[in-house]
Amino acid sequence: MTPTPAQQNAARQNGSLSHGPVTEAGKATSSQNARKHNFFTDTALLPSDDREVFLDLLRDYTREFKPTTLTEIRYIREMADAEFRLRRVREYTAQIEWKTMQSFPDPVNAGPDAFHKLANESKVLQLALRYERHFQRQFDSALKIFLQLRRQAETRQKADAKAAQAAHLKALEDYFLSPTPGELYGYGDESTPLQNEPNHTPQRN
Repeated sequence: MTPTPAQQNAARQNGSLSHGPVTEAGKATSSQNARKHNFFTDTALLPSDDREVFLDLLRDYTREFKPTTLTEIRYIREMADAEFRLRRVREYTAQIEWKTMQSFPDPVNAGPDAFHKLANESKVLQLALRYERHFQRQFDSALKIFLQLRRQAETRQKADAKAAQAAHLKALEDYFLSPTPGELYGYGDESTPLQNEPNHTPQRN
């Protein structure tokens, strides 16, 4: 089972927007969050499904996009779920087509005849196409929302950094522009007598 070309391209192009944890501590925290919320264990699969295949897919998306919050984890899981189910539908469709091909004298070369038979005597192909589109939309929607969350987080981080920088500059401005004690109490300038200090300048007769 392999991802569709469109999904591979979307993942490559949009994965660069991911700004997950870059430090070892941040990566460890993200990993622990995934375990804490049963990210890798609490999954509804069919008895015939290969659990390890699903977990490998989930880990691949996690490594690529590095989710850092529970909400981001939820949409990464939605992407993995959609991709896994899409592959399952395509496998089932291939198995049905092969089974139909075996009803012909020369099964190996009966692909066109089997397809024609399924298209005209069954709704299997139409149903499979409907499910494919559904899971493709599920994947694309989850990816879109995930990237929106990431952009919103980046916007908040930039706004917080800008506000912090402005507050720092304001504090420096207040510090350097505030009057000194000498300016406040009048003893900073030697040419100016201290407040309430008697004037000892000799008086001329």
